[in-house]
Amino acid sequence: MDRLIARANIAHFQDLLAREADPKRRRVIEDLLALEQKKLKIANRRARKQSRQASNPNEAATRLYRPEKTASNDAVRSKA
Repeated sequence: MDRLIARANIAHFQDLLAREADPKRRRVIEDLLALEQKKLKIANRRARKQSRQASNPNEAATRLYRPEKTASNDAVRSKA
């Protein structure tokens, strides 16, 4: 949903820029356009991250489980 809104706002601000001649107003619109472009970039990153996690649900769990390396763990492994 964030990406849809950001894309719509970007298109709107680009349209406003094409029609606006006043330098002060153009600067405000340019700032708003840059902000929406940043929002879209962040939303795209989140969507890619969620897509990767959905395609490999065990990957997130694997990253969370990292047993601590201790001397007793090493001793048990060397006996096996």
